[in-house]
Amino acid sequence: MAIRLEPQNTNLGTIVVGYDIRKKANLVNQSDGILRYSLMCWESGSHVQVNAMVQTGEDDSPHDSAVTLEQGSDDVIISVDEPEGTISSRLTDAFCDGWSKPFLWDMMSAEGINTEAASVVSDIEKRMEQLEVEGKVTNDEVLKALDPFCMDFGVSAIGSAPVAVHFELSNPGNIPAVWELHSHDQPDVEMERWVDPGRPRNEQEKLRDFIVENRIFQIDPRSGDLMPGDRVHIKTIYTPLAEGTHSLPILLRVRDGKRIRLQLEGRTVPPDTMHLALTPATRSFDLRPVPLGCLQPPRQMYCLHNGGPGVLKYELDLTNLEKLTRENYSFEVLRFEGRSSAQEKSLWVEFSL
Repeated sequence: MAIRLEPQNTNLGTIVVGYDIRKKANLVNQSDGILRYSLMCWESGSHVQVNAMVQTGEDDSPHDSAVTLEQGSDDVIISVDEPEGTISSRLTDAFCDGWSKPFLWDMMSAEGINTEAASVVSDIEKRMEQLEVEGKVTNDEVLKALDPFCMDFGVSAIGSAPVAVHFELSNPGNIPAVWELHSHDQPDVEMERWVDPGRPRNEQEKLRDFIVENRIFQIDPRSGDLMPGDRVHIKTIYTPLAEGTHSLPILLRVRDGKRIRLQLEGRTVPPDTMHLALTPATRSFDLRPVPLGCLQPPRQMYCLHNGGPGVLKYELDLTNLEKLTRENYSFEVLRFEGRSSAQEKSLWVEFSL
């Protein structure tokens, strides 16, 4: 054969409808003279027929040409496999110095974010993507159409060290995912400083601009490509620069996939402020069952987390516990074995059943 294809086989992987995948192959002229060639695509076995625009040409030997096709037998063909699953992303890990992983997972609403990320793309999201492509929708309008997932950076003393939360974003599917974290501090079109915005800013807009200009929240990286099974480390920072509650909406966009609104929130307070941190998951405590007749029931512990910069003083109201004992003829169905105290970080409160 006067012409050789290198490599002989090229796997194009899973292809998303409407997107190109380009891989290079070389056509090598093995003859001593000039070779005129053309490439055609046609149906062969399980392969599907496609249209391709390929230049033909001639040149002195040897001659290499870049193509994006496969070779089967002596014919140059391309195959397309129907992809399984959807384009998706998922939070698979989180870390913050001084916070336990379960507590951080709840503070960041990671479970809810993953549930939403695994759901079917809604009609609203499809419509938003279409309008984004056409340039007919603003970032604010997209955010207002989506329910927020609060990512709480807690309460920090003014001037204290920044709070750094690290995430791991992964692609659990079998289709490459192109992702982006978009916010007001990353506008699509940045206006010149002399441009008149057209109207006075309200208080909410002034606060948002203050957060953006002073980089109260920082995210790195902001975008990337995730091949199936790949993971990326994302670092987010909250800087307690000024007293008050700071909130910044972030839009997690996956091309041809989900749109998820992440609401970054942090609170800056004076250094002696007391704050008991309660997440939705820790507002109730389910006791594990105990075998009937157990004379030495196991201790079950509930963690109180000091979420503020000051020493937290607390006291437990045991009125209902004492009432339960009286109603059971002075038998302690549930016994509290802790005590009221003060704590700087976290404390385990013990119960016996």
